[in-house]
Amino acid sequence: MIHTVSAEGFDLTPKLQKYATAKVRTVEKYVPRHDRQAAALAVHFKMAKKGEEKTCTLALELPLETLAVRETSAHMYSSLDAATIEMRRKIADYKSKHSKYGIRHHLIRHLKRSKVTV
Repeated sequence: MIHTVSAEGFDLTPKLQKYATAKVRTVEKYVPRHDRQAAALAVHFKMAKKGEEKTCTLALELPLETLAVRETSAHMYSSLDAATIEMRRKIADYKSKHSKYGIRHHLIRHLKRSKVTV
């Protein structure tokens, strides 16, 4: 998986970049195995001009869909934590939607079998 970390409105510190890289690795293990080689995750931090709101945006490009999450809070680290939790949920939805073993595909296979036997 390819990942990039960028910042807007402030200088990206090595500590924040290291923390973001570690968080990206935790998200990486939730991506389906057959999609990991083609996946690309971009982490973008943005500080408001007032300096009170910090925004973290995660964009995960997968072969069938692009998942995006944006979280805003008072601290960069907390916005990154909230964004990774939301991204995990979106990846779970992606897996259930595009897996050949998902409930939707199971129902379609069942309906096809029942039409053939009738």
